[in-house]
Amino acid sequence: MKNDSFLASLKIAIRSLFEAAATERNFRIQLAIAVAVIVAGLILGLTTIEWIVIAICIGGVLSAELINTAIESVVDLLQPEIDERARRAKDFAAGSVLVVSITAAVVGLLVFSRHLHEWLESGI
Repeated sequence: MKNDSFLASLKIAIRSLFEAAATERNFRIQLAIAVAVIVAGLILGLTTIEWIVIAICIGGVLSAELINTAIESVVDLLQPEIDERARRAKDFAAGSVLVVSITAAVVGLLVFSRHLHEWLESGI
């Protein structure tokens, strides 16, 4: 039984984020999009509720990407040869990231549309 302290577990979790950012292209893309959304939110002056919604979306997408990476790593470890079941597991995990990402994009459009409209009408 594992008996790591909370701080040791936290250190491992933080290290995994840096490792994902260093080695996983899709995670880096999602991080870049998250930073762009945060900057846009700061410029456009999102409300507290809008920030909460955006934060949940960003956390959901990044978490889904990390889970997808973990599933792909485990599948590759357990089934290194080409196998239809392994392909399906990896594809379904990737599909879940797509679903969360599309949902976050739609939510982002809904949250930002009013602000962008107001910003454009004000003459930038």
